[in-house]
Amino acid sequence: ETNEKKYFVATQDMELRAHCRKIAGVPVICLRQQVPFLEAPSKASLGHHEQREKRKVAPQNWEREKVPALQPEVQEAAEEVVWKKKKKPKAPNPASFKRSKKVRKMPAK
Repeated sequence: ETNEKKYFVATQDMELRAHCRKIAGVPVICLRQQVPFLEAPSKASLGHHEQREKRKVAPQNWEREKVPALQPEVQEAAEEVVWKKKKKPKAPNPASFKRSKKVRKMPAK
């Protein structure tokens, strides 16, 4: 079972909520007192999401054929990498500081 039409389920029934948690991609909403509460993703949803992300990152069939040929080139390129120096934080802009007011003394009469 899948949630192809992207339905939300809003229910107070514990059995239905337990059943919906087994289906990947079904968000469950329930009421806690008078406030609607969206439950955290179920283990089935998290597992399904992880598998989809791994498939995105994994090399495709046509890429797997070319990987062994590229290995020496990648190693050579890795040796040529030159690290840039990190820039140190600079001093603040002196114009942004509020200047101190000089205290003027009144001449005695």
